[in-house]
Amino acid sequence: MQFDSETEALAGRFQDVFEQAFRRVMQEQAYKVGHVFKSLTMNQVRALHILYRDAGVLQRDLAEKLEITPAAISPAIRDLENQGLVVRQRDEADARSMRLHLSDVGRELIEQNLALRRRALMNLFKEMTHDEQLMIVEAFERALANMEVPAPDSDC
Repeated sequence: MQFDSETEALAGRFQDVFEQAFRRVMQEQAYKVGHVFKSLTMNQVRALHILYRDAGVLQRDLAEKLEITPAAISPAIRDLENQGLVVRQRDEADARSMRLHLSDVGRELIEQNLALRRRALMNLFKEMTHDEQLMIVEAFERALANMEVPAPDSDC
């Protein structure tokens, strides 16, 4: 797909603004709950969010969602387990498989994290009218719905 120079320039401008907004949200979040997240890798944080949405996922399926090897997921999960954030349970159908769940502490941490993100995003919206807020959200929804997803083996 060919894009004109105006679209390319706006995409670059949007990228800059989006990255600045993301950094500010993450800084606010780190300030409030950073003590816990500082000890976690990005994949561990992603794993916690996946487990929040998909409780009881198999360990091998989590590795696939994170696009890491099953060998790499084991120590990451063990670390989360040692921190009291994740609980492993044997799969009833296949005793060789482990199902992963957030502990109560892990669930509380993610809920706190999501609430902080939402408040930070609301802070970004505070100087906008409701119509402007709605326009931004709807534009993002439309853009995401029409976005081409690269093939899993592409270089993107």
